[in-house]
Amino acid sequence: MIAAFSPENAGSAFLVEEPGGATGFASVGKQRDRGLADKGYSAEITAIYVLQAAQRKGVGRALLREAAAHLRRAGHRSAALWVLEKNAKARRFYEALGARPIATRQEVRPGTVLQEVAYGWDDLSPLLASHAAKPRLPKR
Repeated sequence: MIAAFSPENAGSAFLVEEPGGATGFASVGKQRDRGLADKGYSAEITAIYVLQAAQRKGVGRALLREAAAHLRRAGHRSAALWVLEKNAKARRFYEALGARPIATRQEVRPGTVLQEVAYGWDDLSPLLASHAAKPRLPKR
């Protein structure tokens, strides 16, 4: 896993590379949403993406584990993220890792309105658990 950090600790990114190339990335930083910050979520997982071919192999769990470890080292104990309400697959993934829905919002974009749900971890410890982070490597 490759990690990049900003000098001000305002944001960091993590990239998973395999022999065929990058399979996923995540980025984290200080919480940007005032309402979530007021609820005690000091950090934000700003993005996470795993190629479809690499899903269900532990890549997402490994990314979140590294992100949570970095956030803990930076002094954060909790984190949240936003996900589209219709993205049931991602929502189940976050719930399986101990997150719970904590807020909703509508984001207006040209030609559409996005319905989003915030998921939060009051404690990042479940993401650090080894059983939640071991990637299942492809059989050869």
